[in-house]
Amino acid sequence: MLLYSLGRHSIEELAKDAKARYYVKGRVLIDTIKVNDHIENNCEYDE
Repeated sequence: MLLYSLGRHSIEELAKDAKARYYVKGRVLIDTIKVNDHIENNCEYDE
């Protein structure tokens, strides 16, 4: 959440869309490389 300056639900939804969520012993781990690739390829931004 701190890395992307997003709230909990927003980052979970982004990770779900990027198929970057993994469950280990009751915790959710997020693959930030997959999230970064998803953002670069699928999200638009204003410059």
